[in-house]
Amino acid sequence: MDVDEEHVQTLLSMGFPSELDVRRALKLAKNSLNDAVAILTNDHPTQSFDTLDDIEMKDIALGSTNPVHGPHLPPSYDELETEKQITEAMEDTTTEAPKEEVNPYEFPVTNLYELEGRVFAEHWSIPYKKEESLGKCLISAANLAEAGLMDNDENCMRFINRVMAESFQKLMTSTAVHRWGTEIQEGIFNMLQLLVDLVAARLQHQPVHQHLLDVLSMAFNPETEFHYKNKGRKDRTAWEEKFEGGVSYTQVAVTSYNKDPFGWLTGLINRFAMKGGFDCVKKILEEEELDAPSIASLLKPLGMCAEYLNVEVIRSLLATGMERSIKYVQNLAEKDFKEKKVGSVSDLLASMKLLCMNIWPTDTDALDDLRLNIALRMLKSPHFNAKMNSLKEITKLVEDSTSNKNPRQKTAIPVTNIKDWLVENNVLSIALEGNIDQAQYCDKVKGIVEFLGTDLSSDELSMIWKMQFSQTNNVIDNIHSIIAAAAVKFDPNQLEHLLLLIQKKWQDENDKSREKLLSLIGRIGRDAKIPKTTTQVLQLLWDLSHLPKLSTHLIELALDEHLAILNDSYTVKDQIKKNYVSKCVEDIKKGVCVLPTLKQLHQLSKNILKHNFKQDKGILQDLNKNFDIIKLIIQSLVKCHKQAVGCIGDGQLDEKTLVDGRYPLSEYITSHLSFLQYVLQEGDLYLPWKGARDIWTALVASSEACNWDRETCYEWFSKGIMDLDNETQTKLFQNELLKLDTSRISEKGFTCFKTYFENVNKNDHRLKKEIGGALVVEKADLIGLDFLWELCLNTPDEMMIADSAIQLLLNISYTNLTSRLKKDAVNLHKKFINECKTRLETAMIGVCGTSISQAILGATKTLTAPAVPEMNHVSVQSKSKKLLLNIERLLWIAEMYVLNVEETHVSPRTILPHGASFQGYQINLFISCDAPKQEFMLVCHSNESLGNVKTKIANRLRQSVENIQVVAQEKLVSSVLGSNKDQKLLHQLDFEDNQTIQVRMVTPTSTSSLSQTKELSNALMSKQTFDLEQEKMLPGVIMATGGQVFDMLYQLSELSELDETKITTRVRKLLMLIPTDPAVIEALDSISTRLPTLGSSDDLSPRSSPRKTPAPSPKQTPQETLKSLFDCTSPDMTAFRVLYNLEVLSSKLMPTAQDMGSKVGSQAFFEDFLSANGLSSVVTVLQPESLHQDINYVTRQGCYSVCLQLARYLLCGQTVTGDLAFTPVKDDFRVSVTGSAMATAVPATPPPGSTPIITLSPLTVDTRTAGSHAVQTMGVHDFTETVSCFMRVAWAAAAGKLHLLSSPQPIRESATAYSCGRRSRQSSTGSQGSTGSESDCQSLHGGVCVKQNFISSKDCNIAKEALEILVTCLQLRSELLAAFYSLPCVSDFIIDILVGCSQSDIRSAAQDQFYLLSQTEVTNLESSSHPQTPHQFLLQVLLKAYLPFWVSSSSTRGASQRLLSQCSQYFDLRCKLLENLSIHDQTQYNVDISGMLEDEIAWLSNFAPTDHPDLKQTDNVLLAGHLKLIKTLFTCEGVCKEEYGKSLVHDLLHDFLFPASKTMMDSMNGGTSDLLLTEFNPKCNKTESRIAAHELITELANRSLSNLRDVCSQLIEMHHQPNIDCANEWEYLPPVDGRALCGFVGLRNGGATCYMNSVIQQLYMIPGIPDAVLSTDDEDIEENRNLVKKKSLKRSFRAYLQIRKYVKIVHTDMKERKLLQH
Repeated sequence: MDVDEEHVQTLLSMGFPSELDVRRALKLAKNSLNDAVAILTNDHPTQSFDTLDDIEMKDIALGSTNPVHGPHLPPSYDELETEKQITEAMEDTTTEAPKEEVNPYEFPVTNLYELEGRVFAEHWSIPYKKEESLGKCLISAANLAEAGLMDNDENCMRFINRVMAESFQKLMTSTAVHRWGTEIQEGIFNMLQLLVDLVAARLQHQPVHQHLLDVLSMAFNPETEFHYKNKGRKDRTAWEEKFEGGVSYTQVAVTSYNKDPFGWLTGLINRFAMKGGFDCVKKILEEEELDAPSIASLLKPLGMCAEYLNVEVIRSLLATGMERSIKYVQNLAEKDFKEKKVGSVSDLLASMKLLCMNIWPTDTDALDDLRLNIALRMLKSPHFNAKMNSLKEITKLVEDSTSNKNPRQKTAIPVTNIKDWLVENNVLSIALEGNIDQAQYCDKVKGIVEFLGTDLSSDELSMIWKMQFSQTNNVIDNIHSIIAAAAVKFDPNQLEHLLLLIQKKWQDENDKSREKLLSLIGRIGRDAKIPKTTTQVLQLLWDLSHLPKLSTHLIELALDEHLAILNDSYTVKDQIKKNYVSKCVEDIKKGVCVLPTLKQLHQLSKNILKHNFKQDKGILQDLNKNFDIIKLIIQSLVKCHKQAVGCIGDGQLDEKTLVDGRYPLSEYITSHLSFLQYVLQEGDLYLPWKGARDIWTALVASSEACNWDRETCYEWFSKGIMDLDNETQTKLFQNELLKLDTSRISEKGFTCFKTYFENVNKNDHRLKKEIGGALVVEKADLIGLDFLWELCLNTPDEMMIADSAIQLLLNISYTNLTSRLKKDAVNLHKKFINECKTRLETAMIGVCGTSISQAILGATKTLTAPAVPEMNHVSVQSKSKKLLLNIERLLWIAEMYVLNVEETHVSPRTILPHGASFQGYQINLFISCDAPKQEFMLVCHSNESLGNVKTKIANRLRQSVENIQVVAQEKLVSSVLGSNKDQKLLHQLDFEDNQTIQVRMVTPTSTSSLSQTKELSNALMSKQTFDLEQEKMLPGVIMATGGQVFDMLYQLSELSELDETKITTRVRKLLMLIPTDPAVIEALDSISTRLPTLGSSDDLSPRSSPRKTPAPSPKQTPQETLKSLFDCTSPDMTAFRVLYNLEVLSSKLMPTAQDMGSKVGSQAFFEDFLSANGLSSVVTVLQPESLHQDINYVTRQGCYSVCLQLARYLLCGQTVTGDLAFTPVKDDFRVSVTGSAMATAVPATPPPGSTPIITLSPLTVDTRTAGSHAVQTMGVHDFTETVSCFMRVAWAAAAGKLHLLSSPQPIRESATAYSCGRRSRQSSTGSQGSTGSESDCQSLHGGVCVKQNFISSKDCNIAKEALEILVTCLQLRSELLAAFYSLPCVSDFIIDILVGCSQSDIRSAAQDQFYLLSQTEVTNLESSSHPQTPHQFLLQVLLKAYLPFWVSSSSTRGASQRLLSQCSQYFDLRCKLLENLSIHDQTQYNVDISGMLEDEIAWLSNFAPTDHPDLKQTDNVLLAGHLKLIKTLFTCEGVCKEEYGKSLVHDLLHDFLFPASKTMMDSMNGGTSDLLLTEFNPKCNKTESRIAAHELITELANRSLSNLRDVCSQLIEMHHQPNIDCANEWEYLPPVDGRALCGFVGLRNGGATCYMNSVIQQLYMIPGIPDAVLSTDDEDIEENRNLVKKKSLKRSFRAYLQIRKYVKIVHTDMKERKLLQH
């Protein structure tokens, strides 16, 4: 492409001096002027390198020497070059005259980078043709070298130093050379020729390029893979014709040993000579002043190929240079030795020796002497560098002389010469005088000592040994390392001398030095190559370990070294190991050093077995045969244990007791048992019965054994059970294990018992192991079964041992029985139940007779104590506790047995357990189904079965039950509840309220065709009959049959009087699992006049099955019957039985069964129950005198909860799940939102992140029900008592103190519960002081809720349900509201439950119910003597309450902080009652709205927020309440918003919401800068108060144009004024939430200042530094470096303080703007 001449002139006129560069740039830029300028200025922004045209040589003028800069990242070689262009570039210039001369001095950068990428790749590929990258680079480098420009070209030097060396390294030395073909071999030879040309050209210029000559040395090395591959090739060039005199520079003496001509190598040498290389070398050596590295580099290539050089030619050529080189080395001065380059002297002399060996053979010895002389001179030098170089040289000489494969072997000095030189010149002594503390120096000396070996004299050895005296540990370690290395080659005399030196030093040293000596001895033994040396060392270590006064640590160290030699040294034979095994046994027999010897024996035995390739275990069997090792170890163990007992007093033995003053008991026992287990297992031996008994007696049965002994023994026998034969196992189990005290057995003891229990019975074919590993019972009479019963009943460890033991008992009693034994299931269950019953009766007799026994025993002790002192220690109380524990465990066992067996019964139950017969507490389940996509809330109860829940879900989704699969989330793990769980109740599955349940649609496993319908129907009937028969065989049903079990359980429940709540709980759980007591059902049925008599023998249900035929009794009236069932004062009646009877009543009124018969029966019973005054019986249970104050609290909760459910049903006709009584149910799904009407469920989403709160279904009152009629027909007194009863229950439950209901003391007023000092005027009726505290009392009173910090969920449910029923009753009898107003302390009740209760859901429920009550219409208000609506009554209660909500400063609140945090519901209810009051309402309610508003605004203006982080939430809640109240007051009639609007809007915006924005606005308007340094936080600092403030502003602007304008103008002024000064600045501040509680913020990054900022902040946070820096006076600081730095740091701290405050203001402002947008 032609260059545009006009563009050439334009660029020249722009100042670019070189026309050549301009034309080249235009050609590269394709005549683009802009791109050419970019190229000339080394900027390439416009196009990628892969679009550049190829640079042809003809485009560059020959004479230009300006450097040409190539691209940094060149394109690939294939993309840039074509074969034609490469050929043109590499053609000889004489073939065709180019149009333009090329520049030979431009290095091909593109080829360089392409070559670099190929050479250094993992799978490298090096081009070998001249026209390719390597050839181009070599040619270009040669041109530059010839011109003297090579060192100035950066790219060329990169090629020489990095790429070229690596290329030839791989081409010459890779083993792949032998696989390459002839073409490649010739190509490589061509590259070598180019290399020779390059080196010859570069030698013409100084300085010597050492790296280039190193590559030439590799090219001249005949031992490389390339030359070895091509050694047979001949050089066919007539070099004699090309040299003057007709003599070539090479000659090859073909001998019988060397028949290869090495033609290519000689060709390269002659080419080097032809290019003037030898002449340049001669010139440089003769004329230039060189140093050692340069001379070595020059001679090294020639030395490599010296055997192929022409001796005569080279001798005359290099004679002078060699002489100068030798003189240079001889004349090295002391100062030269400390220089780094002196290390090249060795290489120089080695190269010279190679030349001398072939050209001057007579001078070889002189060179060797010179080399040794230089090494000695450097060693004597005081400089460490010279000494290290000398030692390196000596080490190299030693390696060369002793190695057969070293490539430097040709230049090696004979071994004898080196040894003689070392000895004659005392080289070792000189070396040891040096820096022996240096590890690298020591390593070199070590090599010399090891080389000398046997030539090392005793004096030298002693001298080396003495050098460690008074030295540091580092020096001692180095000397020991030297000695250990030399000792490998010591003869016996030397070794004997060394051991004497060690023994002598041992006597005089401390333990620290002895450790080092032992380490030295061990190293000598491990590295020794002579068996005798190893034997001597082993004996020495063994003797040292048995020294009597040696410390424990040194004994162990000596034996460790001893063992390491036996394990690692190849010179140790098996016989030596066995000899030491015998020595170990003898020591154990003698009791000498028992524990270390035993450990040694253990490890040594392992080592012998490990290195025995035949896997022969004869060593262990020989030990037992020859030494009876098992008996010996057991005797040693028993002896050591007795020795430990003898060291201390009785009862003080523990695992830390020292046996011999050295080792603790734990280590002795563990080591003996570990070795014994090893011998038994690895030697295929069995532990005899006598040995097992001795171990058990010593460690378990002995009274002197400690707990650690027993635990260790239990664990050892558990793991080693297979080391005992069957007979020994049985004897140990029956004679020892079954005699253990079950009350003291530990977890490991139980594991041991279980292991032997299973194995012994399995050996006796009573248990059988199946393929899966499970054990099944073949015979019922198992060995050890009685012990297992005792263990279950008496072990104190309930969580681990008792639970596991009971599960084992259940498995062998039923679960794991073979099918043959399970055939008679009824008898199995009866047998197990009778066993439990018999044991229960025995325990009950013992407990019931405790008082008599105590009296008798007391008298006996009094009479017999003088004669029998042991009687004083008999404890009846301990026996009673044991019997009570037995009772509790037996109930637990019976419960688990019923659960385990009945879990296998998956068919629907006809005979319901008592726990499934009545409705439990409400559970709301959030159902989520993906296909079809539906979400809804399902109202269930805790006693509902999973199958019933599935049915409800299927009906809602209009799917078959078989298609429903329920997935429950439990502890972040999802589990699928299959059909085998359908009969499980929700509380048994641990379902919680508001739990999310995933529902999946699945395909049923089988389907039925229409033709099979009749057959399926018949099969269904048969299945029902079969299921019923199977149900009768369940243990729970069998247990309840006849009813006798209930008397026993009732009697056991009375043990709660002995503070045995566990027994009561177990009785409750067991009663829930068996059918209901038929006696209670019969009693309830007896009040019905319309039901047929139940209890015939034909009835299938055990709840109606006859008990023992009772004696005839007079007929009771229904009222008497109910009293006998629900009155605790009745004969044989307790609170526990009342709760049970209430549950039975609930099952009669609200049965869980959904069949029509159950519904009809419950309706009839409902009417008869009300006719018998049943409602009064239920309410009576809630009366104070009904339940004793000391009854179990859980029982009390249950009674009140069931009573409230019954009252809810009787009064409102609504069940727990919200179903209406006697109304056809079309859909079982009810909305559970308070205040909604009954309807089908709608999709609902549970509140995310909220605490689950049990929400009761709404009370929908049907005035036509009998219950409603009962309420409406109550007398005033009865109604008042009923309402008072519900109020007390709600109050006590909200306080978490239900027991106060049974207090004989009346409810009393408490004037100080919330009083807080003086009151303001009636408008706010508040307080301005701190709350007082009142002493707790045992009755309900105002403020009782305040004293309880935690309320249980059961109490919460009771309080909420009682509140709902209370309000419902008041709504039904609104004409009797005055009776409610006049109840004692009703005002305290309202305030206490609305404010004082710590549970927010109770307060919220109270707020909703009281507001619902306030909306109740009163029809006969005018005729009433107290014309007061509930709205007016509640409002007056709230206004007159003494509450601490009007304290404006947090510092004066005192103890009222908790009440302030619970004020939300109070303010919300007050706002609802005051909202939109008309003038008439204000007059009627006697409310001064204006005065109240003035008080609130005054409080708001005086409000001062707290600085304490823990109290900010309290401020937020309190402030939000007042703001809501002010907003509500503005909604009342007669209030002028404009009167308060301007000042209130200003305060809200500037102080409560956006103070930071106000501060910034003032500063921009010219305000004082001091405002910027003030801490500004909005008073409304939380979401709740800020929302309330925004709503207040909105209300002020509502229907008030002036207020609206004021709000808009202030917001615009604060948030929407542009800053002209910052219009061109870019600023980004992300919206942030507030500052951290610590109050600190970060520094802004001003641009790469994050590290500086972090350092400043870190310094600022260090206590003391900020004060010290900021306290300095700038005027007193003098100008010195340290103080200037301090002054700078002070400025940084001041800036940090100001930035913190500014950032705080900005962050707060951003937060305010973000909130304002919402």
